[in-house]
Amino acid sequence: MFWLSPLSMPREYSRITLEITDIRCERIKSISAGDCLAEGYESIGKFIDEWDRLNAKLGYGWESNPWVWVIEFKKVTEVEQQHDE
Repeated sequence: MFWLSPLSMPREYSRITLEITDIRCERIKSISAGDCLAEGYESIGKFIDEWDRLNAKLGYGWESNPWVWVIEFKKVTEVEQQHDE
């Protein structure tokens, strides 16, 4: 058996299809409480703790307020996929 990149997998075999709806650059401190919830965190405090755990040692802690890419997407339903084909 050999490995194939998921990029070469036919769409019909994917478990989920996502459509990018927006891409922008903003400062990390501009994230809202609702955005934190959408990211899976129960509060902005928990998000900040995790951000610092992952990024502070690299020089991109919460207090440095680095620029980040924000990528918004939506799940594409089967009906939408069939309509596009």
